[in-house]
Amino acid sequence: MVFLLTYGVTRAVRSVWPTLDRFGDTLLLSALGLACVINAGRNRIYHCVLTGPLFVGGAIVAALTEAGVWHVRLGLLWTVIIVGVAAAFVAEWRATHAQRKT
Repeated sequence: MVFLLTYGVTRAVRSVWPTLDRFGDTLLLSALGLACVINAGRNRIYHCVLTGPLFVGGAIVAALTEAGVWHVRLGLLWTVIIVGVAAAFVAEWRATHAQRKT
């Protein structure tokens, strides 16, 4: 749900400021990172504590790539982010599963 809302907001920003259109991945990762950092601060959700810095770091790499400073394949970046998000959810699941046993 958060991903769809974030995607909608970034599409709206890109339509208002067309010059930001080439920074789509940066906008999306920044919005996801901001949402996770806020959620981790408010609710202490474990996967957000892990994925927030991952999204922010990914946004920095995407910004440098989309600006032409670095040459990183964005497909590789998204693969790392998806694997990191999956690992964060598995870590949260294991932590809550272990907590329920005690």
